[in-house]
Amino acid sequence: MADKEKIAAILELMQEGTSLRKCCEAADVAISTFLGWVDADKALAEQYAGARARMLDAQAEALEEIGELAEKAETAVEVAGLRLKSDNRKWLLSKLAPKKYGDKLELGGPGPGGSHLFGSIERHIVKP
Repeated sequence: MADKEKIAAILELMQEGTSLRKCCEAADVAISTFLGWVDADKALAEQYAGARARMLDAQAEALEEIGELAEKAETAVEVAGLRLKSDNRKWLLSKLAPKKYGDKLELGGPGPGGSHLFGSIERHIVKP
């Protein structure tokens, strides 16, 4: 298989939600070799970025399937395994795409009744 065919196969599998490690194994290409190709070719880097974004979206969508499997699970062990798989995937998504899948924190700004979320600190100096 020529390099272009291997690259196309890797990118296609990634878009389906397969990890880069597994894609490279399937195409018999070392990850370091593939990433070297990406670094050397701007067009390939753009294709890789797009494939990676679609991979993460596909993995996020698969969380729904994991939940459905947990609903149908017959033992607590099965449920625990699926929960672990789901938690691992959510954690990974939050780290690889924090803007899209990370926790949203809103700090400061007015809270209920116009007060600030953290209140205020006042310093009073008392002279003896």
